[in-house]
Amino acid sequence: GALTACYVSCRCVVSYMFSEICYAPFCHHARLRRVSVFWWRVCVCMLLSHSLSHSLSHSLSVKVGLHELLGHGSGKLFYAKDADLVKTLTNPLTGQVGDLSTYPENATWDTSFGKIASNYEECRAECTGIYLCLQPTILEVFGYSTPEAQSDIVYINWLLMVRAGVVGLEFYTPSTDAWRQAHMNARFVILRVLLEAGEGLVTLERTVGEDGLDDVMVHLDRTKIATVGKAAIEAFMLRLQVYKSVGGKLFLIV
Repeated sequence: GALTACYVSCRCVVSYMFSEICYAPFCHHARLRRVSVFWWRVCVCMLLSHSLSHSLSHSLSVKVGLHELLGHGSGKLFYAKDADLVKTLTNPLTGQVGDLSTYPENATWDTSFGKIASNYEECRAECTGIYLCLQPTILEVFGYSTPEAQSDIVYINWLLMVRAGVVGLEFYTPSTDAWRQAHMNARFVILRVLLEAGEGLVTLERTVGEDGLDDVMVHLDRTKIATVGKAAIEAFMLRLQVYKSVGGKLFLIV
């Protein structure tokens, strides 16, 4: 239950995956293995009913596979050499042809996005994980074919994401206005996107904990994940990818 094995045929190996990834040069196959879910179990089993807790490790296998392989492992970047091609493309954010740009000569993802590059990329990968897990055919690839199993995996992944958005605030330093952990920044941003989607998808309730201190209760409407939630993440992912593809040139005009 603590091991995840996931294979993917790809044109290159994403070098910044988990250190546990094994790859052979020129093999064009990557393998995720020995991804421990112990700490997730310690932190979140208490949130799940007994009927859902057995699906936790399965949900995390799906999350890790989609995040690492399709989140970090996809996304076209347009460089100066692609200028002629880019002029023929329709900007999916504006509907206009020819108003997209490319990365300047010698510019890279890291140099263009600077200190937010890592946080931004983790946000894109996290969105990929919760968005693609809504596709039944993808869950079948992971071995989950029944509607009940697929529904539980989707719910758990989305529930853990919105919870992580709140917990992520522990990694924010108000005095410096900085995040100390890229994944936590990403999850907080996703929480904000889902809150702004409205329609009761995600709500936060101020409460008092058993210790008498202020606390927060996170509510996720399971029935609205595939509609309100999917639409919100889809629109957000589109912006993230377009901005990344063209080097962030659209930040100020869209």
